[in-house]
Amino acid sequence: MIGAYIMILASPGTVNGIVKELRKIEQIENISVITGEYDIVVRVTVENMQKLADITDMINIVNGVSKTHTHVIMREQRA
Repeated sequence: MIGAYIMILASPGTVNGIVKELRKIEQIENISVITGEYDIVVRVTVENMQKLADITDMINIVNGVSKTHTHVIMREQRA
């Protein structure tokens, strides 16, 4: 399994609508509205890189999404 964080830049005033649409994507485990360069970060787990590309494509066509940046998790530990 491949885990990744996808950072999302939203057009002004579209964050709530984007979050509503993201909830429909099954592979998204967590959705966080954040401060900083990006507005939303999601955590996904998929079977392979093609599925990750498919999820990224789904996110990019959501109304209000201006840009995404995907970070594949290489190693993860509990605190």
